[in-house]
Amino acid sequence: MKELSAHGKFLLTGEYFVLDGAKALAVPLAKGQSLSVASFPEGNSMSWKSIDEQGCVWFEAHFSLPNLTLRQASDADLAAKLEQLLKNAATHRPGFFSSQRGFEITTRLQFPRMWGLGTSSTLVWLVARWMGIDAFDLQFKTFGGSGYDIACAGAASPLVYQLVKGQPQWQALSYRPPFASQLWFVYLGQKQDSRKEIANFRKQGSPPATTIEKISTLTDQWVQARELGHLQEIIREHEHLVGAFLRRTPVQTRLFPDFPGAVKSLGAWGGDFVLALSTEKEDFVRSYFQNKGFDVCLNWSQLVLH
Repeated sequence: MKELSAHGKFLLTGEYFVLDGAKALAVPLAKGQSLSVASFPEGNSMSWKSIDEQGCVWFEAHFSLPNLTLRQASDADLAAKLEQLLKNAATHRPGFFSSQRGFEITTRLQFPRMWGLGTSSTLVWLVARWMGIDAFDLQFKTFGGSGYDIACAGAASPLVYQLVKGQPQWQALSYRPPFASQLWFVYLGQKQDSRKEIANFRKQGSPPATTIEKISTLTDQWVQARELGHLQEIIREHEHLVGAFLRRTPVQTRLFPDFPGAVKSLGAWGGDFVLALSTEKEDFVRSYFQNKGFDVCLNWSQLVLH
């Protein structure tokens, strides 16, 4: 039996612009996904079972080997994506599935699937580790994107991520802000399709070099910020830059104009989570968002891996 685990992720800065070389601050999460592999000397088949954070099976599929032919699945669309992922991986390891053996695969999520914390990216990283191939190559071939989520999947601490001439580079950070107890992740409940969001971003044309440089500078300033008020200023400037380019209204203006602090979109705008900063006490922050209809409000220390 082989057991592997990967971390979920949040992208704090550089959303969209990380695709064009901007520096981005990303954090791996304490919650993620695991994969267990049992292999058998015969069978020429592979069974796949995905289990959610409640212990319930949310997806099952069966494949014939060595061609990874789908025989049966509980969800045809998900099965097609999984088949594509496995076949792309197999091109990097010819013969991996051709020996006379079978596999029984089980994945387990540690967070609700709809939260958008990296169900796909952790799976890519896990499959790549299992098969001994490059996770970034597999990600770019299968789903595209910047790859920051792949870096987070195997990271042990926050990191600054950047594409340099199209190649992923990152620097691990010993980053725990002194005001961590005043940082909150709030779930908006509107899961975004990252690929569609990237396509919409591309419709705006290429961002000017000055914008890329400014986003990178704001990322550096974020890492160095030691006062909550300073970080709030950085966030407001970052939101203004991204909003102006996308021609969209920042989330705080749209949903939380009376919040005593700063609210920032994370990753694809308008979807999964926002980051909220405030000097107000925990009870106030939780009550504020609950009164707006957002019940999931998690502190930095509950989610971010340190």
